[in-house]
Amino acid sequence: MTLLHRLRAPLHRVAFALLVAAVAVVLSEKLYWYVTGYGTLDLLVGYFFPAYIMLWVIDALRVRRLAPLFLAAAVFGFVAEGMVVGTLYEGGPLGLFNVSYTPLAWHAPLTVLFGWHWLGRRLAAGSLRGLAAGCARESTDCTGFTDEEDESAEI
Repeated sequence: MTLLHRLRAPLHRVAFALLVAAVAVVLSEKLYWYVTGYGTLDLLVGYFFPAYIMLWVIDALRVRRLAPLFLAAAVFGFVAEGMVVGTLYEGGPLGLFNVSYTPLAWHAPLTVLFGWHWLGRRLAAGSLRGLAAGCARESTDCTGFTDEEDESAEI
């Protein structure tokens, strides 16, 4: 077995984590606030570790439903906020509120559930009509589940 064969699986994991980090940078930083002083490559490197940890949690715990995915996404948010911007939360009257708000109210539902999971499913399906009308249809909420489907359906 050659060195390339032995490194293939770890290199695929790293490449996938970099792609997830790129999606997270766009949805977490570029859409949320205008980041000054950081280049896209700096943010990509900063979001790589939280993305890798989230993918590890998803794989290790065999996440197949939305509720456990939300918890894995919360881990992503806590690692990203604790590692990338932890110094912003030092001091201040709302320090503890800020530490829990951003990972649970932004990263988990918007970056991971909407941007990575729901939007990724719509793009992979190749349905532009479904993508454009996903939240506008009466029988579908923003998670992409219809009234007939249970929200605990497999992801």
